[in-house]
Amino acid sequence: MKRVIPHLLLGLFMLIKLWGLSWQQQTKSVMLMLEDAKIRFDFVDVEDTSSPKMSQLIALSKDKELPQLFVEGVVYVGKEQIRRYIGK
Repeated sequence: MKRVIPHLLLGLFMLIKLWGLSWQQQTKSVMLMLEDAKIRFDFVDVEDTSSPKMSQLIALSKDKELPQLFVEGVVYVGKEQIRRYIGK
């Protein structure tokens, strides 16, 4: 079973980044899931699927699906993988 470190200790152990489109429903839903689970994260708005940030994301993950969550070098792609990481 995966344990999620409480947000008060999170800054001491790991850096979590969520990449997505700020206007996209899947991204908004994942942000709410993370906030409800009290998981601190930084959000990177890729702005557009043809933006330089999107190109960076594809170079990192080799995947175009959004949103993507990076936790200690591990990527979780899409709402379902992120939901499984959170444990909901």
